[in-house]
Amino acid sequence: MPYVLGVCKGDGSVCKAGRYHYRIQLQANEKRFVEEFARALKEIGLNPSRVTSYINNAGNRTYRVKACSKAFYSWFLSLTSDDIKTFLVTKQAIGKFIKGFYESEGSLTEAYKNYHRIIMYNSKIENLDLAQSLLKKMKFKPRLNGPYTFLTHPPSGKTIEATIFQLHINGNREVKRFLSIIKPCIKNRVGEKWN
Repeated sequence: MPYVLGVCKGDGSVCKAGRYHYRIQLQANEKRFVEEFARALKEIGLNPSRVTSYINNAGNRTYRVKACSKAFYSWFLSLTSDDIKTFLVTKQAIGKFIKGFYESEGSLTEAYKNYHRIIMYNSKIENLDLAQSLLKKMKFKPRLNGPYTFLTHPPSGKTIEATIFQLHINGNREVKRFLSIIKPCIKNRVGEKWN
């Protein structure tokens, strides 16, 4: 369950589609990520669809999985950050939540030669506050930055102004520790070897 919650606080969506369909879904460009989410949905008793693929409006291959559950939909929408913190009591549970959130919203970058950092982005500061609080329980020292405003140009051609916040974990030692604890299935290496 923690992994599913982490993904749903990021790229996943929990929504009502039509009058009677309550969906938990993920669509992303990384097949491994979508397959991992499908396995996690199955583990919590939801019956996910097969992972399907299609070419999106930007011409990229995209993968999708979904499950339907009115009970999960209602429960998820009722959760506060404090509820989630109460639910995530073990380091293992916290790690799985962070894994799902990082795979959704994070990146591993080389800030400059041989200096790496983890960055997680989200438009909702409360989601990054939650992630920051959980990472502190794991003895990380994440920094929260923002807001940053930028313009996006989706395939529709409209220009949309968006605001995001960033959560950083800096330095090779901390980044390596993060990756060894979280064990993400994607976003887990950069091009060069580390010192």
